[in-house]
Amino acid sequence: MVTDQQVRKLMKLIQSEPSLALAAAKAGMDEKTAGKYRRLRRLPSQCQQGRGGGGLGRWALARLKSGRITSFWLSPLSSILETHELLNIPPYII
Repeated sequence: MVTDQQVRKLMKLIQSEPSLALAAAKAGMDEKTAGKYRRLRRLPSQCQQGRGGGGLGRWALARLKSGRITSFWLSPLSSILETHELLNIPPYII
């Protein structure tokens, strides 16, 4: 768990250190975690805490976008299924 103090220190070190890896090490966190907080520009206490930790994760974003993805693939998929029925192609081939 990263503290607000570590992220504040990271933000100061990012300005003076040549690499994110070095700034992260001096702040006491992993480089990937440092990249996350540099990208978010928020302190850990400001991030929404949901199930599993750090706010909106990959899976939550995928759920939000699933409506658009479903509508995008609906018409091509329906045309493939119609072709499948017309050509009598076994369903396990598709």
